[in-house]
Amino acid sequence: TITSAGYVEVESVRITHDSANSKSVVGFGATDVFHLSATDVSMLGTLSSTGNFDVGAPGGRKFSVAAGSGDVTTSGDVSTSKVSAAIKHTSTDTSSSSGLTVSSVKGYVVVRSDLQYVDVESVRFTGAD
Repeated sequence: TITSAGYVEVESVRITHDSANSKSVVGFGATDVFHLSATDVSMLGTLSSTGNFDVGAPGGRKFSVAAGSGDVTTSGDVSTSKVSAAIKHTSTDTSSSSGLTVSSVKGYVVVRSDLQYVDVESVRFTGAD
C-alpha cells in the first residue's frame, strides 16, 4: 500500500499514487513515464516495441503492426483529418515488381472526391474486362 505522501522506489523506478485521479504513477526519479488505473494505461512518452504491436483481444485483433516487416492490418477504417493527405509508396526498387496496389477482395474500389475532382496523371487499364 502506498500512503498519500509515500512512494515505492526500486533502483531508479518510482511508483507513487495520484489520489486526485485514482492512478498509480510510474516513473524514473521525478520523471513520470506512465499512469496506471484499474482500466487504463497512459503513456507519457514514446512507445517502442521490438515485437509485434496488437490492439484487441486474441482472435479479434483490430489493429496490428508486424515487427519483422512493418506490415499493418486493421479491421476498421483509416481516416485522416489533415488538409492535404497522401498514401505514399517510397520504395527505391525500380524493378517491374515494385508498385502500390489498391484492391478489394469482395467488392469494388472507389476513388472519389466529394468536393472537387480526382487528378489522374496516367491511366492504363489492362485485363479481360
